[in-house]
Amino acid sequence: MKTALLVIDVQMALTHDDANGAERSCPQAADNISSLLAAFRERGDEVVHIHHHGTDPDDPFHSDAPGVAVQSFAQPVGDEKVLVKHVSSAFANSTLGSDLHTKNVERVVLCGATANHCVESATRAASDLGLIRSMQQTLYGHMQLQDQMA
Repeated sequence: MKTALLVIDVQMALTHDDANGAERSCPQAADNISSLLAAFRERGDEVVHIHHHGTDPDDPFHSDAPGVAVQSFAQPVGDEKVLVKHVSSAFANSTLGSDLHTKNVERVVLCGATANHCVESATRAASDLGLIRSMQQTLYGHMQLQDQMA
């Protein structure tokens, strides 16, 4: 079964959140993502990098903001596909689904800097497309939401 790794939003804006005291549920997320990248690259499997570019000039993910830069451990290598998105899900308003279908990908593994944002959106869409077989929550982190739940 052909599998692709989707690396979602591993960008500097999220390290700025960390520097401001945001707590992560999985402090080892960077190491886990690095391990996934190494394994997929070693096997020659498909790797797709999805980067968020916000449309609001004040967004830390805006294309002119320093936060849009990719974290060093998750830099694309060689001809790995890079998809830029402007909404939460990597599948919405993009060619991702058809690109995976064209390459005969039957399953995806998703990882990213925060699970409870864009990774979750992409996971739901991938599941709807039949590309999800199981979930490993320890592979990525999520931001604690207590301040946002008011």
